[in-house]
Amino acid sequence: MISFGILYDWEFESQIFNKFKIPIITYDGSVGKRYFAAKIKTRIKSTLLDITYSNLKRTFFYLVLPIRFFYFFTNRRYGVNKKHYEKFVIDKTSNINKEIFTTKHGYEPKFIRFEEIIENHIMNDTGVILKIDIEENEYDLLDSILKIENNLSMLLIEFHNLNEVNFNKLANFIEKFNLQLIHTHCVNFGWTEEITKKIVSENGNPLVAELTFSSSSLTTEKVTSLPNPLDVECDPNGRSLNISIN
Repeated sequence: MISFGILYDWEFESQIFNKFKIPIITYDGSVGKRYFAAKIKTRIKSTLLDITYSNLKRTFFYLVLPIRFFYFFTNRRYGVNKKHYEKFVIDKTSNINKEIFTTKHGYEPKFIRFEEIIENHIMNDTGVILKIDIEENEYDLLDSILKIENNLSMLLIEFHNLNEVNFNKLANFIEKFNLQLIHTHCVNFGWTEEITKKIVSENGNPLVAELTFSSSSLTTEKVTSLPNPLDVECDPNGRSLNISIN
């Protein structure tokens, strides 16, 4: 399994690992050794300047986070490797501004081309599970994903900012992609456009959606509405997106 974008949550990767005992490879430039060193330093400074319950709670979270992180990635249960790379995945460009990122986080971001990951981990394999959550950079990877569709058993991908242009890119990708779309989760957390957070576009389509594709399916039955009863809302306090499918 290969994941792009995990940040603070590798629960899915952990469950896949425990259930199937397969190698896990993750890429995310916003979590790792450099991130933890910079973040903990900043949090301790902030807390000493303003000792409040809220600050202490946040600092404790960031002190425990690397322990959880390294426990998962260095614990070689079942003799199977797990490996994390502190790099952002891109195709040719990225929407991450290096100067702003460095100023905000205290370290310079590193990048890796998707093409390099394909060569290193995917090209000679089949049955690869690919999971992508990279904040609107996913659209640049779609053509490359089509080239490796025969290497994949499953694709889990979150599409952000589904405006009209991006929605058409997604529709075009689904039409070309050989793996079958087996589940759609319309995310109620929304997307920020021009400072305003929105859940749906002007056309009434969800602005963020999680899609799951599979190389095999146990049924040809199609759903007529979303969310599925098994779905868990990203924002527990937000309103659900009830979608009718024609």
